[in-house]
Amino acid sequence: MPVLTFTYGPLENNAYLVYRGKDAIIADPPDNSSLVLDALKREGLTLRAILLTHLHFDHASGCASLSEATGLPVHVGTEDWEMKDVLLSRGMRFGLPEVPAFKGETLAPGKYTWGDIDCEAIHAPGHSAGSLCYYIPKEKALLAGDVLFYRSVGRSDFPGGDADALTHTLRDVIYNCLPIPWSIRGTALSPPSATKPRIIPSVIYEFSYLHQQAHADSFMQPT
Repeated sequence: MPVLTFTYGPLENNAYLVYRGKDAIIADPPDNSSLVLDALKREGLTLRAILLTHLHFDHASGCASLSEATGLPVHVGTEDWEMKDVLLSRGMRFGLPEVPAFKGETLAPGKYTWGDIDCEAIHAPGHSAGSLCYYIPKEKALLAGDVLFYRSVGRSDFPGGDADALTHTLRDVIYNCLPIPWSIRGTALSPPSATKPRIIPSVIYEFSYLHQQAHADSFMQPT
């Protein structure tokens, strides 16, 4: 299944336009919506869903313009949507512009079909309380957002983040629910595919070790 990647914003986030046949979904849309609209026109695609992996300002900056252009709502995790004012305003602390308001609809974990694309929304808290990963079973592919990177994981010290929850997500949700082989696409993932035994156990071990050290070492405690 083809995947088009758009890198955008000062933090170099990745948006993923995934399509099967003539149906497409977009995860974490770029702030320049013309990139997506041009790709849809060029490939003859119909956008069926706008998805957010989480509601941090750097992932949501393009939601308003694409939602307005397509008439589609933006699907987002319930727990993040309940904290939208806090999460979406944090970029202003770094001098970044305010995220434009957009029409959001909360998405419960479960299986969905958008056109010809079957997808499972997986609640994956830790980086944020309402983080969602999107698993496409026909392709054995996971849109992981900031939950999981290539040989790293997302941070858990933002509002709604939780290191214990992230450990559980990685060990008991992500690692155990996906078949071998499978590919992950996250904000900083490279290469585009990796087998589970080579990547995930080392990430979980390293993260668990750092988390244990943080509990034991006062110098690593948040101030």
